[in-house]
Amino acid sequence: MSKVVALSTILQVNFNDKLGGAAQIAWTLHQGLLRRGQDAWLAVAHKESQDPRIIEIPEISPKTPYRRLFTFLTTQARQRNWHIGPKALAGLFCRLAEPRRYWNHYRGKEDFDFPGTWQILNLIPRPLDLIHLHNLHYNYFDLRYLQEVSWQLPTVLTLHDAWLLSGHCAHSLDCERWQSGCGHCPYLNSYPAMRHDSTLYNWKRKKKIYSNSKLYLVSPSNWIMEKTKKSILRPSALQTKVIHNGIDLNVFHSDDKIKARAILNLDAKIDILLFVASSVKTNAYKDYDTIQKVIEIVSNLLSGRKILFLALGGDSPSQHIGNAEIRFIPFQNNSNLVANYYQASDIYLHAARADTFPNVILEASACGKPVIATAVGGIPEQIVDGQTGFLTAPGNPTEMAERIVHLLTNRDLLASLGRNAENYARKYFGVDLMIDNYLNYYQEVLHDWKP
Repeated sequence: MSKVVALSTILQVNFNDKLGGAAQIAWTLHQGLLRRGQDAWLAVAHKESQDPRIIEIPEISPKTPYRRLFTFLTTQARQRNWHIGPKALAGLFCRLAEPRRYWNHYRGKEDFDFPGTWQILNLIPRPLDLIHLHNLHYNYFDLRYLQEVSWQLPTVLTLHDAWLLSGHCAHSLDCERWQSGCGHCPYLNSYPAMRHDSTLYNWKRKKKIYSNSKLYLVSPSNWIMEKTKKSILRPSALQTKVIHNGIDLNVFHSDDKIKARAILNLDAKIDILLFVASSVKTNAYKDYDTIQKVIEIVSNLLSGRKILFLALGGDSPSQHIGNAEIRFIPFQNNSNLVANYYQASDIYLHAARADTFPNVILEASACGKPVIATAVGGIPEQIVDGQTGFLTAPGNPTEMAERIVHLLTNRDLLASLGRNAENYARKYFGVDLMIDNYLNYYQEVLHDWKP
């Protein structure tokens, strides 16, 4: 259990309190801190829950008559669905309300102009002992604030992706230009996408901010921490720490597969494969193309069996490939229902081009499912190859398909890997362990930090 004994007032900051992997971690940690008797708060740009200790960061903008007019017209256009030709007027009015912001966005300059950021410390009714930052992109946080807040308070920053290290992208894939200055970006369309290449400008701007900041850097995987140590963020680091993400083992656990299929109205006798991702088909850092090829190969190799592939996080018509059906399921906000999908499946698949430390792999493992995933990013830190699942080369559908067929035709091995996966997840990736690790690290930071 945690060694922290003194009550601390802790503020976390993230874009959202519910949607996305970083939000799940921030929310879970927030609830865990409250259970451990800490005075915990969470500031977000967009609030989904009703928790009174989750505070929305105010939107502050110049109150000129010009801007008020076009902001009003933007609201009216959205509510009334006004159009001019094939285009919505809301977008035009929004750009007219803040032409400078739109022009900078068009040129590819990252937007840090969010005055509400500078009010974050005033949102909490008591003085803070520590501030813990999560994802800072999504157009809500003024990165320049790091220079001020990190000299006022001990500032912990968890890297859920690599956006802070680069001139624009959340993951650099095979590009190494983030180490030397970006510019001539080969992946302008990668999230967050931009029309024109200002990555060198953005990189230099971030570097200057970090040079005047002092941060306690945390990452959920050794992979992203090793990148951080080679990046422009490294000089700002007072300390670095790897703390693995944790999941709620009371929700994500093994259960009777037939019962779970009955809850979801799924056939009890077919082979079911599962993949979970936000925007399954279009997510820039997931690899749905490989998944689709995998299903086609598996269908050919197991032509006498009925196979259902569930893509949780998509909204498209079902598709049939040979004897296999690809069925898309919209995003589910109910964790217990998501757990049912893991419990109902035979194997969890995860094809990615880049991934820091995906919660979904931990959730599937905790539900007793072997995971077959591409060996990219922090994923190899989540799977013991050959014991809790299999790691495959990225962009290699044949290798992934062969692993699937091997497990589906060897039920004893399938069951054995599933048991191993659950035991491994329960030992290393429980939410209580994550909360203990963060609490102990907070204590270390509070002891180390000097104004």
